[in-house]
Amino acid sequence: MMSMAMDAASGMSPARRARITREAKTALLGSAVNAGSPESAWVPGVEDLGDAFRAPVRARTPVLLISGTLDGRTPVDNAEALRPGLPRSVHLVLEGAGHDGLFQGDPRILERIRAFFRGDRLRDERLQLPDPEAPRPPPK
Repeated sequence: MMSMAMDAASGMSPARRARITREAKTALLGSAVNAGSPESAWVPGVEDLGDAFRAPVRARTPVLLISGTLDGRTPVDNAEALRPGLPRSVHLVLEGAGHDGLFQGDPRILERIRAFFRGDRLRDERLQLPDPEAPRPPPK
């Protein structure tokens, strides 16, 4: 419920709503309800925070952006769109990672996070993660 409330509060501009509606016509899953879709933009008691909330972020603070190439909630392009306002940002792209469990899949990810917090100089990087294993049925 919290993620739905956050999506509803974040809202969307009329231009973004139009883009989502337009792209749904040719998207693989059509207009399937997901974060950011017009269908998920309303939660009782949660108000849209407005355009000022969605204004471009600007900060000179070091920022480590981490994105997974299979993340449908916050894709790589979303992080890249923030970068003009974050001149000291570094982007770690995880090839083959989704939204959940980003840090559990590979120890190299935690190494990069620790290095960032130590103040080490990082560079933009893409890490190829192992293919996820399919769930196995329980033993009989």
